[in-house]
Amino acid sequence: MRTFRKLLTVIILFNAARIFTSCCECDETPVRFTFRSIDVRNLDNKGEWAIVTASNNMAPEAVAFEVSLFDSTGYFGYAALQKALLPGFSKAMAFRCDCSIPFQATSYPESIVIKTFFAINDTIQAGADVTGCFVARSSGNGTISGLYQSVESVFSLARDKIYYDSGVETVQLFLMPEIKTDKAKFEISVRLSDGRILSGNTQTINIRQQ
Repeated sequence: MRTFRKLLTVIILFNAARIFTSCCECDETPVRFTFRSIDVRNLDNKGEWAIVTASNNMAPEAVAFEVSLFDSTGYFGYAALQKALLPGFSKAMAFRCDCSIPFQATSYPESIVIKTFFAINDTIQAGADVTGCFVARSSGNGTISGLYQSVESVFSLARDKIYYDSGVETVQLFLMPEIKTDKAKFEISVRLSDGRILSGNTQTINIRQQ
């Protein structure tokens, strides 16, 4: 019995020590990163919520795509590494230190220009600046807002923004005019506050005319 009590005491003290090291305050100092790359992906906009799709076929009234800015130098694993180095229990516990890593960009998107490669209708011809023909939904660190906004107002929200565990700025863009031709393609150029411009193109989109 004495041996059991001693063993039980050792186990309790060992676990208490681990719990103690698990109680900590999260460091809120942002890790700095730089937007270096742009990615453009098509959206399936037929349902209630737009979802990313690999298809290049769209209805003429439902042309949409998603633009993401991110750091291509590989900071994504930083948060996971930091959590792995924290002391204490490795699984979720009541007193576990489970801190989200804050990220902040060294520059932010100031403006966006969208140009069309092909004519949209009789009045909007190939090469036109069609930025004003789009509305947008912004992302809240991975969560897409349900409200449509102007493209300019969406990007203005990124100034001094804090991202948690990964720094990706994502905006969903929706074309308002119905496309009257059989194909579409757009160039997206994002100007950052440090003067750099990140540009990307959509795939050539096949328009399913009724």
